[in-house]
Amino acid sequence: MKFEEVVSGSGAQAAEGKVVTVRVHAHNLSGRKITDCYVESFVLGQGQTMPALELLSNGMQVGGKRHAQVSPRYLYPNLTGMKGLLPNQTVILHIELLDCQNVAMDSQMQCTLITEQEVADLFDRWNASLQTKDARKVTDNYSKSAVLLPTVSNVPRTNHGAIEDYFEHFLMKNPVGRIDERHIHMGCNMVQDTGLYTFTLEGGQHVQARYSFIYVLENGHWVISHHHSSMMPEDMSRAH
Repeated sequence: MKFEEVVSGSGAQAAEGKVVTVRVHAHNLSGRKITDCYVESFVLGQGQTMPALELLSNGMQVGGKRHAQVSPRYLYPNLTGMKGLLPNQTVILHIELLDCQNVAMDSQMQCTLITEQEVADLFDRWNASLQTKDARKVTDNYSKSAVLLPTVSNVPRTNHGAIEDYFEHFLMKNPVGRIDERHIHMGCNMVQDTGLYTFTLEGGQHVQARYSFIYVLENGHWVISHHHSSMMPEDMSRAH
């Protein structure tokens, strides 16, 4: 699969084992846009997304852009977010690397098992902490080295102080979360929960967003290492 890198980028370079966040859309071979632009986070090298995104993202630097003519075998069976594609359709896939972070792991620990229900419980724990209206209690769900790419802020939050500051403002909206669709991928002392969720805000407003939670085992407790959340395109168009 040949690709063209149209911007060299800067900063961290994507490699296996790193959490990357990319912006993606696709055109057909005639140049017509056939998918919405969407954002996805995943861990490189763990088969959590379509093979084309794995291949194109690997080795990119933050801010870099690539596009490639991609055959169906590099797209299927995982077409998360790629609504509009047809079976056996070759496309021009465009990606931009937005963020790249290491996953904090303790190499001395043995792999600890966790069930899908326990992963769902981790989201419920986070959601329940929102209901306390206490930003510090929400922030306690996050690793000390966590990265939060939030729904309603353009500023990446890379430490507890910045994460707590975000939730000080977000909690004023009285948010209540609900999972609409989820996909869980297990690793060694790490698990990724990705999908769609909806927040009900004060006044009855509903906001649907894509999400990625990456949890790691830290000092015997499952905490959030990476949290990305982005509004659905239709919600973004209504917001502007």
